[in-house]
Amino acid sequence: MSGTSAIRNRSAVRSQAALVVVAIVAFASPCCNSRTAGYPPLGKVTGVVTRGGQPVAGVTVLFQPVAGGRASVGVTDSAGRYTLRFTEVADGAMVGDHTVTLSVDPDESDARATLRGVEGLGKQFSFTVKPGRNTFAIETASD
Repeated sequence: MSGTSAIRNRSAVRSQAALVVVAIVAFASPCCNSRTAGYPPLGKVTGVVTRGGQPVAGVTVLFQPVAGGRASVGVTDSAGRYTLRFTEVADGAMVGDHTVTLSVDPDESDARATLRGVEGLGKQFSFTVKPGRNTFAIETASD
């Protein structure tokens, strides 16, 4: 094999390798993920709900897009943390302005007792979800 042929072969191998890398990145990218194909732009949303600085468990956090569209929901854990879900396979909320409400499942007696007298239930909060990661702390006040 001549020197010129070897150079052409190495160049062809590099080109093929570059195409493989581009294909892997495209299919691994969230924007091209078949599980979320066709969804509107989403931002990942996490946060914490507190009352008087203490975490509150069992609170449902609902983000409703102001412009309309599917709401996202999360439930706080024992540390008051929540992660929003858009669908069963997609975490996050639609990018844009949201009206946020807190509620408690009537069957969650511990959460109801903890939240008795909390002004945040029924009150609406406003947050703007941006592309990428978003963290929103929600402090509820006592009566």
